Amino acid sequence: MKFTNLTRHTEIGANSYYLEIGRHRFLLDCGMHPKNTGEDALPNFKGIGDREVEAILMSHAHQDHIGTLPLAMLRFPGARIFMTEATTEVGSVLLHNSVNVMTRAT
Repeated sequence: MKFTNLTRHTEIGANSYYLEIGRHRFLLDCGMHPKNTGEDALPNFKGIGDREVEAILMSHAHQDHIGTLPLAMLRFPGARIFMTEATTEVGSVLLHNSVNVMTRAT
């Protein structure tokens, strides 16, 4: 198993982790830092280069764990996304807000 921390800082925010387990490649969470802007608010996806991701696993719907899911979906279009029903319901509201913030920031 290989575990790569894609979180830019050691503090809370932009939590994201890349996992290789055998031939499988996963992304665990893809958060947005609530106070930073630009790339500093995002996971360091450059840390895994052009490696493929077959699934994105969402642990829960806090902004620092789910906030950049739309970006991860663009970067890894073939990845299946897994989360609980409760995370889906709460995350839907948070993700609409994230998309609005990202759109204004670009």
